[in-house]
Amino acid sequence: MIFRNQRIDNLLIVMPEGRILKEQDTVELRQWLQSAVDHNSSKVIFDLKGLEFVNSSCLNLLVYCRNLIMERNGQLVLCNVPRQLHHLLQITKLADLFPIAERTAEAMAMLR
Repeated sequence: MIFRNQRIDNLLIVMPEGRILKEQDTVELRQWLQSAVDHNSSKVIFDLKGLEFVNSSCLNLLVYCRNLIMERNGQLVLCNVPRQLHHLLQITKLADLFPIAERTAEAMAMLR
């Protein structure tokens, strides 16, 4: 997995791409996000349209990121959630933890 990021005003948009198959695939993103949140990036959007395959490692990443951001009184919104991930969130009952937007623009509006 690789990821890109973009700042728009006070929003941080994180765009992971590829496959998340194991925890090791998420280490760089976790470290980068912790640093970003520590430097006042408290409104975060995860744009997930670039994910090709996900499993429980992706769920672990999302829960970790949510907790990290919430501990710093921030907000996290997911958008462009792939069908497979949406299904995983539903069956694991984790969907209630995350505000989910259909598109990036909707996620941005939710955080403003």
